[in-house]
Amino acid sequence: MAGCAPQELRLRRDPDARTPAVSSSDAGAWALRRDGTQAAGLTVVGARGVSSIAMAERERPATAFRHPEAPQALRTLLAIAGAEPLWAVLDGAQDARISSWIRGGSSPWACLYAGALAPELQEVAPYLVRILPERPDALRLLEHGWERNWGVFAATAAPQPELRRHLRRHLRVRTETGKTLLLRWYDPRVLRMYLPTCTANELKAFFGPVRAFIGEGPERGQLQVFTAPVARLQVETVAVTAPR
Repeated sequence: MAGCAPQELRLRRDPDARTPAVSSSDAGAWALRRDGTQAAGLTVVGARGVSSIAMAERERPATAFRHPEAPQALRTLLAIAGAEPLWAVLDGAQDARISSWIRGGSSPWACLYAGALAPELQEVAPYLVRILPERPDALRLLEHGWERNWGVFAATAAPQPELRRHLRRHLRVRTETGKTLLLRWYDPRVLRMYLPTCTANELKAFFGPVRAFIGEGPERGQLQVFTAPVARLQVETVAVTAPR
């Protein structure tokens, strides 16, 4: 994957607000490129709001393609979660169908943005969704979203309200000049570049009640499992399909 590595990117708690601050020699370097397209890890929160920006970042039009490896991907994710509940954090900006499928589905869900949202913001917001293998929502998600950077997964015993509160704390960062940015850590390309830059305290704050974050790996047919026992990052690569 061609791209720009983050340059000394660090998040720290703002003593006056529950918004982390970002220190970077070049926050614009937190823009990743893949297959000639761009996914912004940091998005400026301006007067226009985030909806028009996020809409412009959609990479591919919606298609009816169903990934043949989706059933195995689902089984692998559930095996990683083990006895713990498995949740997905999905980026509505990646595909026009995500929001409507979540809202019309049968699985427990919550939007990570608070308050009453305009329809155009609902469509591009991040969503927390429970993955229940006995419900069709789970397989449909992977049939259409596997290897398309739709989101990441979390294995945790935390109840939904607690998990939502925790994840919401990491949606925004503040630069040294006071500019507020959105940190789209729920894009797996961003997560796998962001977590290795974190200090021990930052890892402890980011993981909170989550035992493991799981995302698509940099190579096809891979998942990466991120854990932080004793605030030390560990990354395990798991093959979803047999090596070709």
